[in-house]
Amino acid sequence: MVEIDFNNKNILKGHLDQAILQSDYLKDIENRIVIGSLEGGLGYKIFGYFIDFTRNLPEKFRHDTIELIHRYNDYLKNLEEYISCAEVNAKDYNFKLLVDGGERLIEISQNSSIYSLVIGSENIKDFDMFKNFLEMVETCTPNLNNKYKELIKYAKAIHNPNQ
Repeated sequence: MVEIDFNNKNILKGHLDQAILQSDYLKDIENRIVIGSLEGGLGYKIFGYFIDFTRNLPEKFRHDTIELIHRYNDYLKNLEEYISCAEVNAKDYNFKLLVDGGERLIEISQNSSIYSLVIGSENIKDFDMFKNFLEMVETCTPNLNNKYKELIKYAKAIHNPNQ
C-alpha cells in the first residue's frame, strides 16, 4: 500500500488553496498562514502586520520619567499577555507556539524573535489535523486580532509620549 506524506508542502498548499476559496475569512488572512517549504507544517503568524515599535525608539526616548516607564511596562505586559493568549489558543486545539524559520517551522529557543512566532505544528499528520488547524484559525484569531490592536496602541504610546 502506498503511504502519502500529508505533511508535504504541496499537499498542504493544495488543501489550503481549496479552503481559502471556500472561506472569506481565510481569504482575508491567507498572508498570515505559512507552510514550511522544506518539511511542511502549518502556522498562523501572530505578528502578521506588526511593526516592532521598540526597535526604532525616538532619540528623545528616555527611561527617566515615571510616565514613560509606565508606558513601556504596559506595552511589555500586554505583549506577554498577547503571546500567552496565542499559546493557550494553540494548546486548546493541540497545537503550539513555533518560530517561522523561513524554510521550516521550528521550536522556540531563547534567542528566537517573538516577531517570528506562529501557532501551529511542524507536522500536519492527516486531514483531520489540517481541519483542526483551520478551525483554530477561524475560531481564535478574531479575538487575537482584537488583542493585537490593543497591543499596537500600547506600542504607539511609547512613540508618542505627548499623547
